[in-house]
Amino acid sequence: MMKPNDEMKLIISKWLSSGAARIIIKSEIGIERTLGVKPNNTDFVFLTEGAMDIRRTMDDLVFCTALAPYIMSGTDHPESEAYFYGEIRAHSVAYRIKKETALSIVEKFNLFRELWMVEKYKSQAIWRRDANLNGASVKQAIGELITVLSMLPPEFRKSISVYKFLQERTKYSKSTIMRVVNHYRDNGQLDIKNGMIIEWSPKEKG
Repeated sequence: MMKPNDEMKLIISKWLSSGAARIIIKSEIGIERTLGVKPNNTDFVFLTEGAMDIRRTMDDLVFCTALAPYIMSGTDHPESEAYFYGEIRAHSVAYRIKKETALSIVEKFNLFRELWMVEKYKSQAIWRRDANLNGASVKQAIGELITVLSMLPPEFRKSISVYKFLQERTKYSKSTIMRVVNHYRDNGQLDIKNGMIIEWSPKEKG
């Protein structure tokens, strides 16, 4: 399922005009600075600019990197705050709005279909991520994550090395990650410069 950007933008635009509170101001101090945001059952949190890493509380692994526009919480699982939290990157802006207010706006403008599409997209993203990692070999799983990285905006790719990106998203050892990455490089599928991804061709050559 494609990310429902238009639906997210429409919902967010209505929330912004109804008293949503900014929870981080755009920072010009270092791309590595982050602000942790825990979801709860009384608020919606949404991203209007930049990126947010969604991490699992149990082991701090990055589940996904969400790019604006993105609605993180509110209708998530009732106990989602026990499992996930967001890290908002510098140069990003996020807001919080009371769930009661948010849903009354959804009702007022008949945006239930749009909200359903947002939640369906997030559920499918969870399934797809788990299927890719749990049902694949180490080589396939790392290849899938390199594909994810290669599809992110250039400004994000320049902010994180391939190795760190993989270490934050898996439980594989550094030596395992290095071995697989070197395999892709030696095979001519992956081009890295100073640790940053330059080009990625998933299809094996030769």
